[in-house]
Amino acid sequence: MKPKIMFLLRPVKGGVKEHVRLLIDNLSSFFNIVVVCPPEEELVNILQRAGSHIITLDTGEDFKLTRDLRNVFVLDKIIRREKVKLLHLHGFKAGFLGRLASPLNYRVPVVLTVHNFVAHQEKTRLPLGFFYLAENILSRRTNRIITVSQTLKRNLVYEMGIKDNKILTIYNCICLLKNNNEETSITGCGTIEKQGKGRVPLVGTAARFAPQKGISDFIEAARIIQDKGLECKFMVAGDGPLRSELEEQVNYLELKEHVCFPGYITDMPGFLSALEVFVLPSRSEGLSITLLEALAAGKPVVATAAGGIPEIIRDEITGCLVTPGDPRFLANSVIDLLNNNMKRKKLAQKGKEFVCENFNLEKMIMETKKVYEELLKGY
Repeated sequence: MKPKIMFLLRPVKGGVKEHVRLLIDNLSSFFNIVVVCPPEEELVNILQRAGSHIITLDTGEDFKLTRDLRNVFVLDKIIRREKVKLLHLHGFKAGFLGRLASPLNYRVPVVLTVHNFVAHQEKTRLPLGFFYLAENILSRRTNRIITVSQTLKRNLVYEMGIKDNKILTIYNCICLLKNNNEETSITGCGTIEKQGKGRVPLVGTAARFAPQKGISDFIEAARIIQDKGLECKFMVAGDGPLRSELEEQVNYLELKEHVCFPGYITDMPGFLSALEVFVLPSRSEGLSITLLEALAAGKPVVATAAGGIPEIIRDEITGCLVTPGDPRFLANSVIDLLNNNMKRKKLAQKGKEFVCENFNLEKMIMETKKVYEELLKGY
């Protein structure tokens, strides 16, 4: 009988959701995977199709004492009822709930994957130091902590005081399908021609519309590029709490004819194939799966030197690095690429080679499976 592993998730979008889907899809033949996650229809359907049994629970993104304490006892019951052999928690919020429940099931080993830096300002008014202290204490009930970048690992060790020997970096991977369509149709933006002389270059980004993603910097850079007389269009794919604010910024900067918001992209290969340059303007980032996808698709990239991004983008080798929060630097780098066809091709080729070699699916699955097997042997 296959060992039962339970994943615990808070509400997730984008990269984290894809990461979990790939784990389930590729580990289900070795382990019986049950997922406890919020009752979001799209998330539930995706994870069920990947091969997991779903139990819904309103884990919430923020911290609420009454709800969270209730969920701790609910999780304890689920762990016992499902006869879980290993608990894999994804993100700090899931880690908080799961590790409070796990002392009641002390024979169940615990793995925590840290996907991003603590976004404490969005969750509560409590000081950041409180989270660092809490994470340090909870790490004592964690058998292994996986970070998706070396930068995140250093943050846990030097900022939170967590022991280095508990932490293992396993890079995210990409699983990008080819797009064979003649043209790419983007909802709300019409049809974007991918080929043809004289077409207007398309510069794009894709992310959750949250403060740490730096989308406002990308829009500011678009204004600078337009002011310098370079003819191009801009795509801002995704959705999130800042959407109306970003649309207002586009109107204020008189960019409505140049910037398009197509919403959440389901055909990422098609979206990327239409771009001349991909931009990642993040102010904080663990390790971006969208960035990996763009590089694997053979696109030249301009990205900020935030979080784990410099572990992927080697400046002027696999892409262009710029300072986070600096729209002018960002704009100048995009202009440089658009005006230099040879440079675009060179960076795109090197970026694709680097990602395919270092961030492949087989490597991520093999390393994660090894963690599970080592912990299960000791219990």
